Amino acid sequence: MVNKTSKMDKKYIRIEKNWYILFTFLLGLIGGDRFLRGQTSMGMLRLFLTISIIGTIASLIWILVELIIGAINYSKFEQDFLFNENGKWILINQKN
Repeated sequence: MVNKTSKMDKKYIRIEKNWYILFTFLLGLIGGDRFLRGQTSMGMLRLFLTISIIGTIASLIWILVELIIGAINYSKFEQDFLFNENGKWILINQKN
């Protein structure tokens, strides 16, 4: 599901794209997708946001945006999504 690899002295996090979309959908409200990407502080922020009604609404919007970004990137990557060591998307087209 998650594979940390290094390529030319840079660390990449590879996450199988189906798992990422499912994880975002099921556990995105509490920041599960951010923990998966290695963004612990963002995951904690979303986890604490769900305590309040306004924070829950903000987290739901955040999840929707993440799912849209994941859906757009779904066709760009053949098997796995790539993230850098900070959890940011690496938008490299893997298809030939």
